[in-house]
Amino acid sequence: CLRRGWPSLAEELLTLSKAVDLRIWPHQHALRQFEQTLSAETIYKLEERQATVERLFDMSAQEIGSMLRLNTSIGQKVRGCLESLPHLTMEATVQPITRSVLRVTVALTPEFRWRDAVHGGLQRWLVWVEDPVNEHIYHNETFMLSKKLHGEGKQHLAFTIPIFEPVPPQQYNMPDVEQVMLLICGASAVQLLKLMKTVNCS
Repeated sequence: CLRRGWPSLAEELLTLSKAVDLRIWPHQHALRQFEQTLSAETIYKLEERQATVERLFDMSAQEIGSMLRLNTSIGQKVRGCLESLPHLTMEATVQPITRSVLRVTVALTPEFRWRDAVHGGLQRWLVWVEDPVNEHIYHNETFMLSKKLHGEGKQHLAFTIPIFEPVPPQQYNMPDVEQVMLLICGASAVQLLKLMKTVNCS
């Protein structure tokens, strides 16, 4: 699907592949991936109360324990698992090279706590640039993050993408999809409108 440039299908198949490997349905709670740390009761209560990862990130250990009607110690375990979910923040800058080629530079910052037992020696993300209107991937590559690189903080990728006539949408999407764990993905928007005006006037 990546070779054919089909973003939606590629993401769906990757999610299905991870679900089979992990034996977890995509609709189940992301913290089921920490069953060695969290008890079955804790995971059940997280799902029963529909405590999404986004909601939990905004809560303290004490608030999590109270919501689950458990103690603060359990809340701290949940917080620890949340902080270990591998995710990145991305910032993309775009520069025209010619009328038909753009250079994209991406800054990727790891925003999680590395745990050898969870992350092993390497974490991998698929990063691609997609046109959301025409459902097409213009570029994709694998970003690999080691424990050493994680400790160094912000990392960078640089690549080029083609621009075709007619002028593309005002922005491309740039998802980053974690290749091992479920429900770990993000996205950044590559703004093209102002850039295309610059290119077309040159």
